[in-house]
Amino acid sequence: MSYDALSRYYDRLMGDFPYDAYLEYIAPEAHTKGLDLACGTGKMTRDLAAKGVQMHGVDLSPDMLNLAVRLAREQGLQITFGREDMRRFAPSHYDLICCVSDGLNYLPDKDLPPLLQRVASCLNEGGKFVFDVSTPYKLREVLGDNLFFEDYDDLTYYWQNKWVAKRSAVQMQLTFFEKEGELYRRSDETQTQYAHDKDRLNAAIEAAGLQIDNIVDGDTFQRCRSHSLRWVYTVRKR
Repeated sequence: MSYDALSRYYDRLMGDFPYDAYLEYIAPEAHTKGLDLACGTGKMTRDLAAKGVQMHGVDLSPDMLNLAVRLAREQGLQITFGREDMRRFAPSHYDLICCVSDGLNYLPDKDLPPLLQRVASCLNEGGKFVFDVSTPYKLREVLGDNLFFEDYDDLTYYWQNKWVAKRSAVQMQLTFFEKEGELYRRSDETQTQYAHDKDRLNAAIEAAGLQIDNIVDGDTFQRCRSHSLRWVYTVRKR
C-alpha cells in the first residue's frame, strides 16, 4: 500500500474531520507523555504537543512520516516520530495513547486483541487509550459500493469502493491525477478497512485488562446514535 500521493494531500482531503472538537475531547486525558498510533501526517500529534504533552508518533508510511516531521519542525515542536507497525510499537510507558481517524479499521479482527494487550502493557496505571473506529453502518452503507470524487485546480481524485461481505471489509481504490505543468500525473493506491462489531470489540477491550469509560458519536461527541458514522472510545487501564 503506497501513500505517496495521499500524504501530499491528506490534510486537505481530511478538511471535514472534526479535529478541533476531537482535541477538546481528548485533551483532558493528556498529561505528561503520549503516543499517537497510525499518526499519519501528525495533526493530532502536533495538537497535543502544542498543549505541552511529550508526544511520540508512529506510522508505517515513510511519506506520511516525512511530512509529519517537517510540519512539526515548522511549528517548532519537539516530537519524536518512528516508522513502526502499530501492532508492534516499541514498549514504553504513557499516560495517553491515541489512534484517531479510523486507524483501527485498517486491522482485521484477529489483530485487535494483541494490539489492545500491547496498549494495556504500555499504559501507566489509570492511563487512557482514546481511539475511534468507523462503524459497520458507515463502511457497509455509506462507503461500500460507492464512488466519490473531488476536483481541485491541482488535483482530481476518484475513490471507488467495494463492500466484501464475507470479510466484513470495504476495499478502496483511489486514483489521483496531480497537475504538473500542463499535464497530470496519475497514481493509484489500494486500501482495505474492516468493520468491527461493537460487542466483539468491547469484549476484546475487557479481555486486555482495559475498562471502557465512554463511547461517543464521532461527529457530535455526544451519545451514540443508531446510525453513527464513527464511535470514539475512551478506555482506561484497570
